[in-house]
Amino acid sequence: MDVNTNLKQLSPNTSWLLFAFMVSLSVSLNENTEVLTQFGTVGKIELNFNTSGHVPIVTWTLPQSTTFQHDLQVDNVVKTTKDYNSTVAENGIFAALEIYNVNFLDAGTYTCHMDFSDTGRSSERSIQVSVIDPASIRYAWNDLLHISLHQFANVCCISKGNPRPSVELQWLSTEGDWEILPNVTEYVYHIEPYTYWTFKIHVAVRQPLQVRCFAINKIPPAATTQVLNLVAKYPASVRMLSLSTTVPEGSDITIECQSDGHPPPNTRLVMLSNMNESEWTHLPTKAKMNNKSITTWKFELEGLAMNDTGEYQCVANNSEGYASSKTIEINVTSRVYLSRALLAIVISAVLAFISLVALLIQLLKNRHDRSCLFSSERKSRYRFQKEESNDDNDENERQKSDYYHNYSEGIQLYATTIPTYEFTSCKEDGE
Repeated sequence: MDVNTNLKQLSPNTSWLLFAFMVSLSVSLNENTEVLTQFGTVGKIELNFNTSGHVPIVTWTLPQSTTFQHDLQVDNVVKTTKDYNSTVAENGIFAALEIYNVNFLDAGTYTCHMDFSDTGRSSERSIQVSVIDPASIRYAWNDLLHISLHQFANVCCISKGNPRPSVELQWLSTEGDWEILPNVTEYVYHIEPYTYWTFKIHVAVRQPLQVRCFAINKIPPAATTQVLNLVAKYPASVRMLSLSTTVPEGSDITIECQSDGHPPPNTRLVMLSNMNESEWTHLPTKAKMNNKSITTWKFELEGLAMNDTGEYQCVANNSEGYASSKTIEINVTSRVYLSRALLAIVISAVLAFISLVALLIQLLKNRHDRSCLFSSERKSRYRFQKEESNDDNDENERQKSDYYHNYSEGIQLYATTIPTYEFTSCKEDGE
């Protein structure tokens, strides 16, 4: 039957009251609003009705097709359970529903229906509840990633939030700022309430990269993961820094090597056996010093013995490869030890030699003195004979001339047998 026809069959007053009720009911059914409530908090729905006057029975219809009934004649104006709290005030004009510990299952349409027991009339209103959740993000794993040489790395992040957050991969620039990492291939898929993000990136050798996932939606604050360190793997390498050397027995020496590679290689010093070149002797590490990816190793060999003579080299290995350095040769010589008896003999021989040298010097000095004495005697004789010849000049002129002749010959003969320096080095009396 048409509504207008029914209104015509009623009295004017009755028709007017029925029309007013239908208009009021239509407004209650069609007016929908939205309420935003945050995940994990207490959500509250408040509704105002334009009908009142009698104590109603309130029924809430929930998103999961369940109902929550509040009978004011039994429960008074407030009814509380472990999940909900219903309040009806001002004879049904105001109704409120609190939802404890809101989760995503609480999102949906809530309908409040009031039944007035005295008149049989009813009124209801509906409201849409959206559960909002700040962005959160985490790694599918959280570890230091080692990437093979010249290979790509996949960084996987899992985000959650409502509205669904947007996610980007950031890197720590050399200026210390977090920036969007360029040249990244991105893969995304959704499994509610989560979103899985996979970023494919390239990491260069010897250039560690620090990255993080950044997520944000309409609800602050933004979320980030912990910093992830990406390091490219490369094979081990090693080189010898020390040179070949010869040392006496009992000496201490230090051999140095440098190794490189990632993961950091295990480095050791080995000696090649003289009897079997396939056998190696491992020696302990004394100390190491790191400088970025290069490590300097120092191996100290103490109290070298003769059997320590041989070839030495450094070897290094990691998961990516094995390397060995050039070899150096260490020669250990025997140390000469003198007994006390032998030392006494050597000292005695040295003293005897010194005494002999002193004796020779004294003999040479005595010979020089005798030469000077002989020269003085000859000159004295010459002066005496000359005076005597002057006295006997008148006596024999012939003998004088013979004497001078003989004396001259004697002087010439004597000069040929005695060295000149003996005469020049001697001084006559009175000089």
